[in-house]
Amino acid sequence: VPKMDKLNATLSASPTIGIWSPQFTAMYSQQWLVMDTPDGPENLNNPIGYFQWNNTFSFRKDFQFSIDLETSTRGEDITYRTIKPGSSVNLSLYKGFLDGKLAVQLQANDIFNTSSSDLLLYSGNRIMIYKPESRRSFGMTVRYKFNAAKSKYKGTGAGDSQKSRM
Repeated sequence: VPKMDKLNATLSASPTIGIWSPQFTAMYSQQWLVMDTPDGPENLNNPIGYFQWNNTFSFRKDFQFSIDLETSTRGEDITYRTIKPGSSVNLSLYKGFLDGKLAVQLQANDIFNTSSSDLLLYSGNRIMIYKPESRRSFGMTVRYKFNAAKSKYKGTGAGDSQKSRM
């Protein structure tokens, strides 16, 4: 890859509104790159936008539901061009038991089977079209904390003499 200038910017907000904790992230990526291809020099300068909207609902301290949305725009990054952008919706359900020692989490990723992005890759004297398979998946995680100890720090005030001296 020849010399390339690139600009990345991210904006994120994550307020808490009652039981709802939304997090919205917008990312902008712009590069300035001229790439040699079999068809001659190609400008790969179109920006890409990425957007995430994560939503967590905490019904109690030991029960949460999440729905996360992700998408991107067409554009170019390093040596590839996004031909058809993808998006996905992910769900998660979390439940804690035994005062936080046991936790069970169920996950469903890319539930509508739409995360696949078609890419055009420039690689030396070759141009390749990449059409990845679906990323839909389901999972369950079970965690158990055997020695879940709370902090035993008692705070001796070791710096009090220095603070009073100043």
